Amino acid sequence: PDNTPKIYEDRSILWNEVEKIEKRLDAQLAKEIGLSIPKELVIEQQISLIESFVINEFVKLGMIADVNITRNEEGYSFAHILLTMRPYTASGFANKEKDWSHKKYL
Repeated sequence: PDNTPKIYEDRSILWNEVEKIEKRLDAQLAKEIGLSIPKELVIEQQISLIESFVINEFVKLGMIADVNITRNEEGYSFAHILLTMRPYTASGFANKEKDWSHKKYL
């Protein structure tokens, strides 16, 4: 989200902060989503497609998204997305959104 501190662009800082917030040892820290990306798109188009999807589906809800795009030897690309389970607000991480952990993405 727009109000996310720049320091969270460093994924190790982000996920360490997320871990600090949780009190339970078995807390769900993130939701992971994997997507295949059309091979026919050039890398710039793939990035734009994933960025648009992530913003429209997750970031607008307040989730912070950690996105990584990888390509295999055959040229197929995949997006690996980690999402925070708590929305980020002006005052920091808010309470968990329970429905986020049960939402299915197809």
